[in-house]
Amino acid sequence: MKRVFSNHSEVCHVWAQQKQREGEASRIFFDGPSIYSYGRHFEMARFIDADTVFVTTRGYSVSTAKHLSLVRGAISHKRVFAVPSFTDHAENVRHYIELAREYFDKAKRARTSTTYLLGVAKHTVTILREYLEQFPTPIPDSHAELWTALNHGTYLDGEVQAQLLKKEREARNAELESQRLRREEKEREEQERLEKWMNGESGYGYFQAMRLRVREDEVETTHGAKVPLIEARKLYRALKAGIDVAGQHIGHYTVTRLDKEEIVIGCHNIPLAEIERIAPQVMS
Repeated sequence: MKRVFSNHSEVCHVWAQQKQREGEASRIFFDGPSIYSYGRHFEMARFIDADTVFVTTRGYSVSTAKHLSLVRGAISHKRVFAVPSFTDHAENVRHYIELAREYFDKAKRARTSTTYLLGVAKHTVTILREYLEQFPTPIPDSHAELWTALNHGTYLDGEVQAQLLKKEREARNAELESQRLRREEKEREEQERLEKWMNGESGYGYFQAMRLRVREDEVETTHGAKVPLIEARKLYRALKAGIDVAGQHIGHYTVTRLDKEEIVIGCHNIPLAEIERIAPQVMS
């Protein structure tokens, strides 16, 4: 039976099948129900039974985090509990209770992620209920009162949660309004700069809008391209004559497409209406 595998992903998937005792690939190896990163000092996960896997919540390095990601992917079809201990159910119960409280408390302080945090907190409570159903464990006395509140939904009652969600909506709406005002101010500033640019009063500056101007025997775009005025005249005459200008060169650029609304020259999509706007200057 093959024992050495070519990559980390493969060894994780073989371990997840639990069809053989041992296997390894570089820095990951497994021995029976357990799989390790770098050595036996770091057990990443362990099969508790055929359908249940414990995955560690211990701190880990960046590389081990990648290994854990591969492990989680390989056992996505199993019942997985992320826990600090693979043997101490009481420690794991305390972990889930404290984690749920942490998320509820974060939700109380949050401005714009309340919905998410409340959802995670409630999901953590659900996970603990499932854990206790599968692994009946007395609630530690130190956490009994807290668990009662979490389990019965009184730690943050419905009215408090409603107020938190209302505050989140108000904060989000305020931020959206602030973004709208900033966007409108930016658009006003750009329009002022654009008008100066079109009047020849300022140099190059990138603009969202595609506009043209005639300046010093050249036609210039708001995206920084320039072509000789004499070549712009030739192109305009060809357009008015109904000639297919695709492939025609103008300055350093090539016409790639022409339709009823615009002409594409290089990476510039230029509205035909904009060409008509400056045509009197180009042809004068």
